[in-house]
Amino acid sequence: MSKFRRPPLSQKEKEQLADNFIEGAARSAPVEKKEKDKKEIIFLRIPKSLHDDLERICNLTGYKKNMFCLQAILEAAKDKLRQIERES
Repeated sequence: MSKFRRPPLSQKEKEQLADNFIEGAARSAPVEKKEKDKKEIIFLRIPKSLHDDLERICNLTGYKKNMFCLQAILEAAKDKLRQIERES
């Protein structure tokens, strides 16, 4: 037996891992959280041409791709919310 092998998990550790797994699973309906999350992660698949454009913006302005995308998404989301609220 290898000296680097982890010891078996206790029942409490197994339950904690199961709870963590269930919490991370996709849900069909949103779940209310007790405290407000400060950040979320989003992954996007984008065309290579858009990535190249973002890279050019970064090289020309020094504005990082993530910050540029975040700013663009924030503005677009706010505009879309205003539009939806006007139509409602």
